[in-house]
Amino acid sequence: MLALVFLWHRVLRLKMQDFVVGIALGMGLVAGLDPLLNALKDFRTLKQPVVDLLQMGTYHISVLVWLYFASAREASTSIADVPALLRARKSAVDLAEVIRP
Repeated sequence: MLALVFLWHRVLRLKMQDFVVGIALGMGLVAGLDPLLNALKDFRTLKQPVVDLLQMGTYHISVLVWLYFASAREASTSIADVPALLRARKSAVDLAEVIRP
């Protein structure tokens, strides 16, 4: 599923937000390691509490990946070009004055 998300992104040449990449990586990590951990639990190669701790660690790491990409998105969107924003607002006001006689 993770590979399909990135291939779809490449084929259509869409800009993917960082938060979406973080969610895809976190879900891919959980979905990729879950069958392996279940196999380790079923074949009893590791004790069940160890496998449960590994599974819990996988979930926590995926949440940390999501939070990292969410904070990266927040940092990138909070840095705004204030002069450009003010020029855009002034242009909108000027345009509104031109449209309304």
